[in-house]
Amino acid sequence: MDTFPNTQHSGCFFHYTQCLYRRIQALGLSTFYNNDEEMRSLCRHLMALLLLPVEDVQRAFETLSEEVPVELQPLFEYFEDWWMKKVPFHLWNVSNLKVKITNNVEYEA
Repeated sequence: MDTFPNTQHSGCFFHYTQCLYRRIQALGLSTFYNNDEEMRSLCRHLMALLLLPVEDVQRAFETLSEEVPVELQPLFEYFEDWWMKKVPFHLWNVSNLKVKITNNVEYEA
Protein backbone atom coordinates (compact mmCIF):
# COMPACT_ATOMS: atom_id res chain seq x y z
CA MET A 1 0.00 0.00 0.00
CA ASP A 2 2.98 2.35 0.40
CA THR A 3 3.52 2.33 -3.35
CA PHE A 4 -0.08 3.34 -4.05
CA PRO A 5 -1.17 5.23 -0.92
CA ASN A 6 -4.50 6.35 -2.40
CA THR A 7 -5.71 2.87 -3.29
CA GLN A 8 -8.66 1.30 -1.56
CA HIS A 9 -9.38 -2.43 -1.41
CA SER A 10 -13.01 -3.27 -2.09
CA GLY A 11 -15.07 -6.37 -2.60
CA CYS A 12 -16.94 -7.35 -5.74
CA PHE A 13 -20.52 -8.61 -5.72
CA PHE A 14 -19.99 -10.77 -8.82
CA HIS A 15 -16.80 -12.50 -7.67
CA TYR A 16 -18.14 -13.02 -4.15
CA THR A 17 -21.34 -14.71 -5.37
CA GLN A 18 -19.35 -16.78 -7.87
CA CYS A 19 -17.10 -17.94 -5.05
CA LEU A 20 -20.10 -19.01 -2.97
CA TYR A 21 -21.73 -20.74 -5.94
CA ARG A 22 -18.49 -22.64 -6.66
CA ARG A 23 -18.49 -23.76 -3.03
CA ILE A 24 -22.11 -24.91 -3.42
CA GLN A 25 -20.98 -27.00 -6.39
CA ALA A 26 -17.86 -28.32 -4.62
CA LEU A 27 -19.99 -29.46 -1.68
CA GLY A 28 -22.31 -31.37 -4.03
CA LEU A 29 -25.25 -29.07 -3.30
CA SER A 30 -26.07 -28.06 -6.89
CA THR A 31 -29.10 -30.34 -7.09
CA PHE A 32 -30.55 -28.85 -3.91
CA TYR A 33 -29.76 -25.33 -5.14
CA ASN A 34 -31.33 -25.90 -8.55
CA ASN A 35 -34.40 -27.87 -7.47
CA ASP A 36 -35.35 -26.71 -3.97
CA GLU A 37 -36.68 -23.15 -3.75
CA GLU A 38 -36.18 -22.95 0.03
CA MET A 39 -32.55 -24.08 -0.20
CA ARG A 40 -31.85 -21.72 -3.11
CA SER A 41 -33.43 -18.87 -1.16
CA LEU A 42 -31.21 -19.53 1.87
CA CYS A 43 -28.12 -19.64 -0.36
CA ARG A 44 -29.10 -16.38 -2.02
CA HIS A 45 -29.72 -14.76 1.35
CA LEU A 46 -26.20 -15.84 2.29
CA MET A 47 -24.92 -14.31 -0.95
CA ALA A 48 -26.76 -11.07 -0.19
CA LEU A 49 -25.03 -10.52 3.16
CA LEU A 50 -22.37 -8.40 1.48
CA LEU A 51 -25.07 -5.87 0.55
CA LEU A 52 -26.03 -5.21 4.18
CA PRO A 53 -24.37 -2.50 6.25
CA VAL A 54 -21.29 -3.98 7.93
CA GLU A 55 -22.79 -3.57 11.40
CA ASP A 56 -25.78 -5.79 10.43
CA VAL A 57 -23.88 -8.70 8.83
CA GLN A 58 -23.14 -10.70 12.00
CA ARG A 59 -26.73 -10.56 13.27
CA ALA A 60 -28.16 -11.40 9.83
CA PHE A 61 -25.82 -14.39 9.49
CA GLU A 62 -26.83 -15.66 12.92
CA THR A 63 -30.52 -15.29 12.00
CA LEU A 64 -29.99 -17.17 8.73
CA SER A 65 -28.03 -19.88 10.53
CA GLU A 66 -31.02 -20.65 12.75
CA GLU A 67 -33.01 -21.84 9.70
CA VAL A 68 -30.35 -23.96 8.01
CA PRO A 69 -31.37 -27.48 7.00
CA VAL A 70 -28.81 -30.19 7.63
CA GLU A 71 -27.97 -30.38 3.90
CA LEU A 72 -26.69 -26.77 3.92
CA GLN A 73 -24.72 -27.03 7.18
CA PRO A 74 -21.37 -27.53 5.36
CA LEU A 75 -21.94 -24.36 3.32
CA PHE A 76 -22.79 -22.31 6.39
CA GLU A 77 -19.83 -23.74 8.29
CA TYR A 78 -17.54 -22.77 5.41
CA PHE A 79 -19.05 -19.28 5.30
CA GLU A 80 -18.65 -18.78 9.02
CA ASP A 81 -15.09 -20.15 9.11
CA TRP A 82 -13.88 -18.15 6.10
CA TRP A 83 -16.02 -15.07 5.45
CA MET A 84 -17.08 -14.34 9.02
CA LYS A 85 -13.85 -15.17 10.85
CA LYS A 86 -10.88 -14.90 8.47
CA VAL A 87 -11.76 -12.15 6.01
CA PRO A 88 -12.52 -8.77 7.60
CA PHE A 89 -16.03 -7.58 6.70
CA HIS A 90 -14.77 -4.32 5.22
CA LEU A 91 -12.79 -6.28 2.60
CA TRP A 92 -15.82 -8.08 1.16
CA ASN A 93 -18.79 -5.92 2.07
CA VAL A 94 -20.00 -3.63 -0.72
CA SER A 95 -22.91 -1.88 1.01
CA ASN A 96 -21.17 1.50 1.02
CA LEU A 97 -19.94 1.31 -2.58
CA LYS A 98 -21.70 2.99 -5.48
CA VAL A 99 -20.11 0.51 -7.91
CA LYS A 100 -20.51 -3.00 -6.46
CA ILE A 101 -18.41 -4.82 -9.06
CA THR A 102 -14.69 -4.53 -9.78
CA ASN A 103 -15.05 -4.24 -13.55
CA ASN A 104 -16.11 -0.61 -13.96
CA VAL A 105 -16.17 -1.03 -17.73
CA GLU A 106 -19.39 -3.05 -17.33
CA TYR A 107 -20.99 -0.54 -14.94
CA GLU A 108 -23.63 1.91 -16.13
CA ALA A 109 -24.95 4.47 -13.65
